[in-house]
Amino acid sequence: MQFTNHVVIDRPVSEVFAFVSNFENMPKWNYFVVETTNESAAAQGVGTTYRQRRKSDEQHYVVTEYEQDRRVAVRTVPPSADLEMRFSFEPAGRGTRLTDEWQLRTGLPGWLEELARDVSARPSDRIWPN
Repeated sequence: MQFTNHVVIDRPVSEVFAFVSNFENMPKWNYFVVETTNESAAAQGVGTTYRQRRKSDEQHYVVTEYEQDRRVAVRTVPPSADLEMRFSFEPAGRGTRLTDEWQLRTGLPGWLEELARDVSARPSDRIWPN
């Protein structure tokens, strides 16, 4: 199951990247996430691990890609469902075009994943913090 969203944010790429790639900010823009905590002693980058508490469960994930001001990706670790989230950043006039791609490997039949994808494709209410 895959989801892709695009949004243009009226902020420079460096600001948008800094905000989104710090996953402790996720509760500020994802209504389902209650808290995200960096569990690593290392600086932000590939290998950084997070614990995320959502409204209905908890996940742990690791940063799998990190290219300053261009791209960041994370992937859940077992026993959570296999979810990969990739965020890409590119200039758009004076702002930033943010593309987020989410791929969930559920192991469910394709028709059921397709049904879930159609339901979740509704516009989101994301808010950029002031």
